[in-house]
Amino acid sequence: MVNRRIFGFGSLVTKGTHDYDWIGTCRLAGYRRVWVPSNTWDISFLSVELDPISTIDGAVLEIRDKDWPSLLEREKGYDVHHLDSSRIDPQFNAVSLFVGRPDAIDPERARPFLKSYLDTVITGFVDSFGVDRARGFFTSTAGWENGVKEDRSAPEYPRAVALRADIKTLVDEELEKLGI
Repeated sequence: MVNRRIFGFGSLVTKGTHDYDWIGTCRLAGYRRVWVPSNTWDISFLSVELDPISTIDGAVLEIRDKDWPSLLEREKGYDVHHLDSSRIDPQFNAVSLFVGRPDAIDPERARPFLKSYLDTVITGFVDSFGVDRARGFFTSTAGWENGVKEDRSAPEYPRAVALRADIKTLVDEELEKLGI
């Protein structure tokens, strides 16, 4: 059996969205998160891009061989990139990263991200890193100009978790700071 390790930087940080083995939290140097407009869906999704001055929080997950096909289906808009372990603190070996596939991104058209997607991601960041570092998600992520689709009353994100009052307040405060 072969297990694979993935650095999760968005919804994979939220334990309620999967049952993969949680290895630990860490920081990844040289990348930043970015909302990218999908050419398949009418929304933006989270990806990463190289940025030599940025560092992002995330989690390392171990994916059982039998679960790899379903994870690839879940992350079908992404390519798998292998990471240099020296970029990860603390260091983990043999870690990969999902990066939005160029043919899955439509840079010519702004599409909003789902608020239920953001709520789900921030739930994982608060639970894993605390409120202050969860707030850092907003400053370490680009692409906010794509806007937000308000779907809290009927979440469209397929892995949406139950919205907690503390998450609602944090997300709304941070989006207001960003002028969204």
